[in-house]
Amino acid sequence: VNFSYRLAPEHLYPAALEDVNSVFLWMERQAEQYRIDLQRVFIVGDSAGAQIASQYLAILTNEAYAELFGFSLPRKLRVRAAALNCGVYDVRKYVNETKNAPIKQYLPEEEQNAFHTADTIQAFTDRFPPAFIMTSHYDFLKQWAEPFYQLLRSKGVPCEYHLYGAPEKKEIGHVFHLNIRTEEAQLCNTEECRFFRKFL
Repeated sequence: VNFSYRLAPEHLYPAALEDVNSVFLWMERQAEQYRIDLQRVFIVGDSAGAQIASQYLAILTNEAYAELFGFSLPRKLRVRAAALNCGVYDVRKYVNETKNAPIKQYLPEEEQNAFHTADTIQAFTDRFPPAFIMTSHYDFLKQWAEPFYQLLRSKGVPCEYHLYGAPEKKEIGHVFHLNIRTEEAQLCNTEECRFFRKFL
């Protein structure tokens, strides 16, 4: 199921999370018609989509955190694994350390000040699904990938961290894997599929 979500600044947080949840609920309702195997669901997110996917998975796997949102959550499906590509996972730190962070246009001012729900680092638990976390040498969000991998690993979550490209290959930057003409993109997509097959 390929979908998008409402965009900021017209639609502020948590609009995108509401949209993801709506898609998952739709999958449950339409599973029989479209022959969706609800026990073998995988999620992929790129850039902001990686942040949103990781946060939604925290909602699905942490009941106390989910209660902060008041969503009616899907109950029949199981997310087997996730591929999180070129994302930010420590939102509080990102907002505090990054001048003019684009995410500031997404978060309402009161959330930037208090982080009632956007501080996801405390919400990730050992119930988070297996995760393939990747970035590249010239991804401007590179610094956020490895700490997230280490956090999940410390909780016993099966995960892999991949850094693609090389210092001399500046064209392998943010979400490079979408240009499937490059060797690095082909390798990344192949390795993500290999990772998913481990959890079928």
